[in-house]
Parts: sequence; structure tokens; C-alpha cells
Amino acid sequence: MVTNVRKCIWAAVFVLVSVAVGQVVGQGEGAGAAVWAPTWTDTLKKDLLKGYDPSIRPSQHYNVTTVEADITITHVEINEIKSTLSVYGWMKFVSSSRKSNLWGEV
Repeated sequence: MVTNVRKCIWAAVFVLVSVAVGQVVGQGEGAGAAVWAPTWTDTLKKDLLKGYDPSIRPSQHYNVTTVEADITITHVEINEIKSTLSVYGWMKFVSSSRKSNLWGEV
């Protein structure tokens, strides 16, 4: 019985030391350093948003940006045991403005 208790204590000490050392080593890499290598989606997002300024409107202040929203519900599921309501479907957003027109049509 005593040997089992000792094993548990040593295991707990090992885990605590491992966590403490891992946190200290992780802090040395810099505050904003990524722990993993960027995936292709991270690279794509970075490339697509290069030079993007969210404070700039897509058109002049006197122009109107029209946004259309469509919702198509394909399935509704009610689970009374878990008390959940799940709605499956598609959402489509279409915006139009003079500046966001990619094909040059006005």
C-alpha cells in the first residue's frame, strides 16, 4: 500500500515539474511566437488580407452599398432529450458597390 502511495506521489511530482518546465520553456520563445508552423490556409488568409484596411469603406460615403441576404433551410432537427434545436442550411450574401466591382462594369 505504501509503495502505491509513493508511486502516485512521484508521478504527481513528475507531472508538476514537467508542466512547470514546459511553461518556462514556452515563455522563452517570445510573447507572440507561433507554436506551430502556419498551414496553407493560414498562408492563404495572410495573402488575401495583405494590404486590407477594415476602416476603409468599399465605396464613397455618398454611394450606397447594397447587401442581399438569402437563407435556405434544408433540415431542422429537434432533440428533446438534449434540449437542442439544430437548423441546417445555406446562407448567401451578395454585395454590390462601385469600388468592389472586380470586372470593371459600372
